[in-house]
Amino acid sequence: MDHPDSEVIMLGGRLFRHSAVGVGAATLEAIARVRADTYFMGVTSVHPDSGLSTGDYEKACIKRALCHAAAETVVLASSEKLATASPYRIVGRAAISGIVVPERTAEELLRPYRDLGIVPTLAG
Repeated sequence: MDHPDSEVIMLGGRLFRHSAVGVGAATLEAIARVRADTYFMGVTSVHPDSGLSTGDYEKACIKRALCHAAAETVVLASSEKLATASPYRIVGRAAISGIVVPERTAEELLRPYRDLGIVPTLAG
């Protein structure tokens, strides 16, 4: 609302109250009609081997669809989400273009991603 030059499109579907996101068939149908340049994805877990995951099956499906509908996917993750895995896989690490982490994230947590060619952006 405070950014008049930004366009916001609501996808609809069933509200997943825990995260205030839309899920379900109507949301997937709406995503199928969208092509995004960049998808900034929040996740529960980012693992250098098993990829991105979350704790809810429907959220994983929605995030996967959004990832496939975008030209690039950038992951937003706090340091405690790195090197962890949750029950429901979203996509593998090859599907992400970059990762944004807090600037104070320990280098030993970032090294596996750098070794895979994923350059972390440190945000303050």
